[in-house]
Amino acid sequence: MYEGRDYRVLEPRDGGILVTVPDDGPVLSLRLDFPVHGDILPACLAAEILRVRAESDPVFRNAHVRARCHAEGVQLQVLARREDEHALREALVGFVATTPSDWERDEALQRLSRRFEEGRRDVRRIGRAAFDFALFGATARNVQPEAHVPIAEAELPGLERFFEQIMARRGDLSVRTGDPTPWRALFQRLPAPVNPKRPRRNLTDMPRRVVVSVDGLGVAYVAWAAPIGRVGPQRTARNELVRAILQRRLTGIERAVGAQGAIRIAWRHPGFDRMPKAALAVEGIVPPGRSNDFMDRVEAALASPPSDDEIERARAEVENAYRTVGTPRREVGPYVRRFVLAGQLRDPRAEIWAALPNVDAAAVRTAWRNVAEAPRVEVLVTPHQASALEAGSGIHTIPLDPRTLLPL
Repeated sequence: MYEGRDYRVLEPRDGGILVTVPDDGPVLSLRLDFPVHGDILPACLAAEILRVRAESDPVFRNAHVRARCHAEGVQLQVLARREDEHALREALVGFVATTPSDWERDEALQRLSRRFEEGRRDVRRIGRAAFDFALFGATARNVQPEAHVPIAEAELPGLERFFEQIMARRGDLSVRTGDPTPWRALFQRLPAPVNPKRPRRNLTDMPRRVVVSVDGLGVAYVAWAAPIGRVGPQRTARNELVRAILQRRLTGIERAVGAQGAIRIAWRHPGFDRMPKAALAVEGIVPPGRSNDFMDRVEAALASPPSDDEIERARAEVENAYRTVGTPRREVGPYVRRFVLAGQLRDPRAEIWAALPNVDAAAVRTAWRNVAEAPRVEVLVTPHQASALEAGSGIHTIPLDPRTLLPL
């Protein structure tokens, strides 16, 4: 993708970023991101308030509205009919910035409490929350220390101040539109953020195993990761070959361990950084009692370095994937935002694709060895009766009360 043809960026020095994507189609899509520092619960409550508000707002109830909180703050996504663009733009600031009524706050608190409770009973959601905590520690911002305090009864003072200092100010706006001029004017009218710095997650390099025991689960979530340090586009190219080789070597692991669905293999990064730290991660859903078997098979796949044939086969697969990769139009703006905030001047995928033919076999084997020798981060979310059997490990084990986890 190229600036000027596929997107345009406005990045004021005092904070916020606007990405406009040219599109005259019948659907308007926009996304607002508000960075939030400190306690994440007010951000989660604000997102729930927007969901509540969308149900009765005369403009937004006709659109598809999705609001969520995550480690970086509050995110609002809207899909609407193109003919509603003017009305939606005029109503947008009031929709996100108006201080909530007591009824909105109380209703949102109840819904948020139910959302977290449902997430703690969903093995995949609570598993990924535990994995985020294992990888990023306190900077994952998804653990509340006081498990005995229900969210619906938590003291969340200063909600009015939160809306004034966060939601009523300039966040990051990505919009797909045929006419960017009024959106640019709206963005520039908004006051600058109080704190233009963005919260950052820190990837751990300490070995650990996080174990979460949840009564009543019929399956277990298991995850394995190897943090390897900082990477740039050149190293990303060789790391993509490592991921592809490991994926091929693990073909059939789902049947071997009785996994529910496909095993996921991907690189994890902490966020906006031109040279981010990275961890190769493998995760899946398996029957209780098969978690250690899962871990052993991942370790066995890493035991020997890749052959020349494996490297060349992986290179062909990854080059083809990068050559044919596409970004859905509604995702162009958010994708551009991420690489601009990471200090990239253009789409980094082009640089990675250009580097792939020049990655030699020795560099791939070095990257493979870095993964094989890296500290291990492991996560188990298991039924209570299975946890004691599956917690045996040579690395430091952290038992985690599921009531402390916030499945963001």
